[in-house]
Amino acid sequence: GEKSRKQTKSKTAPSETKMVDTSLDLSMSSIQSSQSSRFLPKREANKISKAIDMSNSHSSSRLSLNFRGIEIIDTVEKKMQSITRLHLSHNKISSLEGIQQFKQLTHFSIAYNQLTSATELFKIHQPNSLKALSIKGNFLEVDPNLSSKVIEHFPNLKDLDELHITSEIRQTIADAKILAVKFINFVRGSYDLCCGLASKVALMK
Repeated sequence: GEKSRKQTKSKTAPSETKMVDTSLDLSMSSIQSSQSSRFLPKREANKISKAIDMSNSHSSSRLSLNFRGIEIIDTVEKKMQSITRLHLSHNKISSLEGIQQFKQLTHFSIAYNQLTSATELFKIHQPNSLKALSIKGNFLEVDPNLSSKVIEHFPNLKDLDELHITSEIRQTIADAKILAVKFINFVRGSYDLCCGLASKVALMK
């Protein structure tokens, strides 16, 4: 009787689950991973020169390198620097440093890239020669004065994305700039007048 009761107890006792501490293994793995990553070679940025070498879509006057993952405009061959039409839309370009080498650009597309400031566009070597420019899809679009800045900087620009630039548009921008200057001068004059009157009132007291 007593022997059978002991056997029953041993059968009904809950089984213990052995817990394995894996935290040490995980931490060791992360250390080894970080150490090995230090010795991995850094990824080289995608350059325009490499894209040219891999492309057949160019001529003596036109170079089309859309959707190539280009990040940097590095120096290209001398014969390519005389092109008049350059298409670099849908890439990963955040700086136009290097665009200066293309001294005869009349048509330039840099749409859907990663430009953040209109000043990048001002690196174009001959602003008087540019006739068509596409910049939509860049971060710089948040600038409310972007169009007027670009139109003012490129005096012979005829097309900015979908906007056809007429003499009337240019005149409107010029008039708005004059009005803005007059308004600023008026505000400054009013401020100076108020300060003068305040000084006189203070002296009278």
